[in-house]
Amino acid sequence: MVERWFVAAVHVLTLGIGMAGIVARSIALRNVARGDSGALAQALNADNAWGLSAILWLATGLLRAFAGLEKGTDYYLANSLFWIKMALFVLIFAL
Repeated sequence: MVERWFVAAVHVLTLGIGMAGIVARSIALRNVARGDSGALAQALNADNAWGLSAILWLATGLLRAFAGLEKGTDYYLANSLFWIKMALFVLIFAL
């Protein structure tokens, strides 16, 4: 039971990592436009944070869906919202 809670907590907290990465990238790109020489490295580091959050989100989401920690595989495979979320993830990843 503790595993389920831990994976769920990491899954939800990953949103904060992703949002922090997006905000940091926005600030860094604004500083690049102003001519700050170190801002490009900050933007790339923010991209790393966003990428880490994507990996964590996907890993914990797949654990929740297919490792028997939550409702079960049949529930997720029959849920149209699950497929919409996966399609949006693939779209964002492709971009």
